[in-house]
Amino acid sequence: MRYAAIAGAVPTAVTAEPSATWAYPQREWSDEINALTVLYGLLGRMYLSWGLDELEDIQLDLVCCGMRVWKGIRVDIGKGLPYWPLGLPAWHDGRILFGMSTSKQ
Repeated sequence: MRYAAIAGAVPTAVTAEPSATWAYPQREWSDEINALTVLYGLLGRMYLSWGLDELEDIQLDLVCCGMRVWKGIRVDIGKGLPYWPLGLPAWHDGRILFGMSTSKQ
């Protein structure tokens, strides 16, 4: 769960285009946790880990849905400006919110 603080703070050090976040869904994890691992990578360069072939069909569908979202926004990522509506994330924050402002908004 602390990975959210890392993913939410990456744009303070690296621009979005080269920033890479690994999504590593696991068969034994809940759908919610697996969705979070994909969500963390949506506003940068997405990398998927090994083991996708071990996921249940519904779990793999969840990952594929996240990848479709990422493919739909990846062109705008390089043009976006990061913002943190709740302030910059801290390691133990209960809520972390990071977004990208683009010309489409």
